[in-house]
Amino acid sequence: MKVDWDKWNAGGKVIFVATCVAVPSLLMKWVGSGFVSRTGFAAGAWLWLVFWIYPLRMLLKNLPIRRTWGLLCAVASVVVALRFLNRQTVGMFGERTSAALGPSLFFLASVALVIGVVMYRPATKASTTPTEESLAD
Repeated sequence: MKVDWDKWNAGGKVIFVATCVAVPSLLMKWVGSGFVSRTGFAAGAWLWLVFWIYPLRMLLKNLPIRRTWGLLCAVASVVVALRFLNRQTVGMFGERTSAALGPSLFFLASVALVIGVVMYRPATKASTTPTEESLAD
């Protein structure tokens, strides 16, 4: 497994960048209402990274992502992030939210993961047969 940015298509790059956004978002505040503050790791959101394993693994191994499995993982990540955001909205004295920047960023990264999975095509292997130009050298 290796990062091969130049060989990835736009979908692969989107998956990688989304992962690079989602992981640090867990270090940010996820709940912040006055005296209560928790990061994504303290809130247990790090478990949601399990949905990112399959698409990222296929990308790093340059293997095709099965559309069904990839979308299932990506959409599940979107659903859990959206559910967290909705649960943090409290209806006291009007609508207010105690969700901080972390879950919003994770949600956006999850949406980007869905887009990346749809766009992803594995890099084609370079042909190993010699061409006329390489034989002339």
